[in-house]
Amino acid sequence: MMRIWIAAALLASPLAAAPAPHSLALAAGYKAAFVCSGRWNAGQDMAAITADDLTGIYGDYQALVADLPVAVDDAARTVSVAFDAKLPPRIAVWRPLLGCAQLPVGAGPDVAALVPRLTPDLKQPDLARLDAAPWPLGDAQASARMLRRLRARLDALVAAGFAGD
Repeated sequence: MMRIWIAAALLASPLAAAPAPHSLALAAGYKAAFVCSGRWNAGQDMAAITADDLTGIYGDYQALVADLPVAVDDAARTVSVAFDAKLPPRIAVWRPLLGCAQLPVGAGPDVAALVPRLTPDLKQPDLARLDAAPWPLGDAQASARMLRRLRARLDALVAAGFAGD
């Protein structure tokens, strides 16, 4: 009987509640990807990224994500999140015009150089110039008034869709 109590006590201890390595790897990858995208796609600082992308996430990962250390390398445009002393950190790599790519679990920083990129001579288009072009090549004059009879039919359809609310 004593063995059963000892086994139960061990299972209820904090050691038994340690997160699974797979869960830690997922949480670290999530944090690396969202910090990378927030930093270089959206131009946010860590406070904004934490508030917008790392808070209020899937409950099983919220505490893990908050506790995992993040390292941002602005020069290399990489984000690393350590999660296991025996494995390299999860790494996300930002690429011009493509955004962030996540390296697989177990890939070290040397693999970042192997992530596909666009050719160096490819430049970002001038979006302001394109937006000013007339539709359909741009957004200028891209809106028109809906015909009254079509508007009435659309309004009726939307109203019917929300009738049960």
